Amino acid sequence: MMLRIPREILLSRSVLMFCGSGGVGKTTVAAATALWAAMAGRKVLVITIDPAKRLADALGLSGLEAVETPVQLKNLSPLPIKGQLNAMMMDTKKVMDELIVKIAPTEAAANRILSQKMYQVMADSLVGAQEVVALGKLY
Repeated sequence: MMLRIPREILLSRSVLMFCGSGGVGKTTVAAATALWAAMAGRKVLVITIDPAKRLADALGLSGLEAVETPVQLKNLSPLPIKGQLNAMMMDTKKVMDELIVKIAPTEAAANRILSQKMYQVMADSLVGAQEVVALGKLY
């Protein structure tokens, strides 16, 4: 099955999300869509929550960090590029820590929560935390 996203949708939306079960091509479609949007003049940030290097590999990068990494588009396309493309990997624990600091009533309360062993385990391994954090970061 070939996925076709109408040009009008790609150029009129601020956010596109590619979700679904594993192994269906989300990363490939996201990388190709991001490249196309950059070629069309958009400023693009493609974010992954997958700790595997698939997105970095698809974009010709050696790796991704929790900060925006510019993608050298001339390495991906012989056609002229009008926009720009950045990529990053979501750091679940860092985003959760930032959320705790933001919503805690005091700095001392935030520090107590952040130092709790239960919180640290949850921030590192709670099932579904990556998805929730990604949505929160996007918001």
